[in-house]
Amino acid sequence: MITGCSKDESMVENSTATVKSKILGKWKLDSEVTKTIRPSLPVEVITKPGI
Repeated sequence: MITGCSKDESMVENSTATVKSKILGKWKLDSEVTKTIRPSLPVEVITKPGI
């Protein structure tokens, strides 16, 4: 079975506008924390500040 479709530009533009209207806010990275756990070694914690 073979099927196909064409791209409807008005549908794509409408979809993009709908997505943008649903965005409630923007997130801002405060910091990134990475924990490395290895047997018989202390836990290593690395904190990097966000931008």
